[in-house]
Amino acid sequence: MALDLAHRLLAYRFNMSYVPVPIVPEFIDMLKVLYTKEEAWTAALLPPAFVSASAIAKLRRRDPALVEKTLQDMVKKRLLMEYTDRGVQKFSLPPFVPGVAEFQLMTGEVTPELIEFTKNLS
Repeated sequence: MALDLAHRLLAYRFNMSYVPVPIVPEFIDMLKVLYTKEEAWTAALLPPAFVSASAIAKLRRRDPALVEKTLQDMVKKRLLMEYTDRGVQKFSLPPFVPGVAEFQLMTGEVTPELIEFTKNLS
C-alpha cells in the first residue's frame, strides 16, 4: 500500500470518535473505496461539531463553491451528515461505526463501490 496521507489522516480522524477504528492497511483501503482524495482531506479536517460550508472552505483555504459541491456530493454518497440551522446548511462527519459503514448498506442499492467496500469487511 502506497503512503496516502489524506486517507491515513481520515482514519485517524475516525479514530477520534467514541468508537475507535483500527488503523491498519485494510481499513485505509476501505476508505479509499469510499472517499476520493479531495473528500478524504475535507472529511479529515472537519471539526467534531456541525459546521457550514463557508467555514469549511476557510479551513481548507478553498473556493467556497467547490467546497459546497464536494460536501453535497459527500452527503449524496452518505459519507457526511447534514442539517439546516436557521437557513444555513451544516455538515458533520459521523463515526465510521455506527455511521458511515451502515449508511452505505441502508439503501439496498448494490454498486461496484459497495461490492469493493464489503470485500474489506471480512
